[in-house]
Amino acid sequence: MNLVESTGERFNAFTCTQLGHDFIDAVCANLKPYNRSVLDHLVGWAKGTYDNVRSSPPLTRVLSPLAPIPKPAQEILRERIVQGSGVEPSRRRNALNWVERLRIESPTQISWKVRPAMLDEDHWRDLHAGTLFFVARDAAIGLLDQVEAHIGNQTDLKLSMDTPLPRAIADKCDLLRARAAEFLQNNHDPSPCASAGEFCRECTENVDALLLEKLLAREGRVLRQRGREVVPGVAFRGNQLSEPETARSPEEGGEEAKVDKTIPVPEGISHRVHNLFLLNLDLCDELDNWLGTSTENDGGE
Repeated sequence: MNLVESTGERFNAFTCTQLGHDFIDAVCANLKPYNRSVLDHLVGWAKGTYDNVRSSPPLTRVLSPLAPIPKPAQEILRERIVQGSGVEPSRRRNALNWVERLRIESPTQISWKVRPAMLDEDHWRDLHAGTLFFVARDAAIGLLDQVEAHIGNQTDLKLSMDTPLPRAIADKCDLLRARAAEFLQNNHDPSPCASAGEFCRECTENVDALLLEKLLAREGRVLRQRGREVVPGVAFRGNQLSEPETARSPEEGGEEAKVDKTIPVPEGISHRVHNLFLLNLDLCDELDNWLGTSTENDGGE
């Protein structure tokens, strides 16, 4: 979207482009907390010069995610989503057109069997393949979490791979094999170097102990293999079963916005599509109504 430039993927490596500065200026508008610009006040706060960031209505309005951004800022953001040439900007535009159609028509649900007219066949297949892969990935995380929980409840903190695995772990192995097979049966792998397919082929290993060995070779932080035993790694937590979104794998960045209402998209689709649907509602000033909430008084006014 060209709002930032970066020499790496980490947030602290980002620097604003001129378009990014224009967007920030549009969000801040002419608001003056303590008779200063928003940027000057926040920089002063970060340096310890100013200590008040809570009692200024203008500052709260700019920083609160519950307060709508001004129309000029909305227009810049929408323009940046649809701008650009090439495959990725084109897909963003098409996806935005799709969620806009969903906003207008409000269908109850959409099946993977019915491709939206706004999305081309390759994009739709990539979205479906991504869904199947992340379902398999989450099943792998679930298996590792189950092993971690089991080891955390053992006095010797280990699991032998030379004896039959506990039923709960074996069930997770079966689930992983099934989910990995679903990805492979779809016969479409858009990942770099077909790495998703390689992972899923490993996850169809029929012998539970060998399947676990392959996952341990990839993971290695929370659990590790020592001879024929699984033992805690450096990030071992014990019997806490984590959610897939917060667990070991960073392949798909960001998180899904949590809402109580059902977004009418195919089951399991990337959380980025969910978030784009909500963003589009927000840019149309309809998010509060859709959620059944009101932020009329938010922002400290």
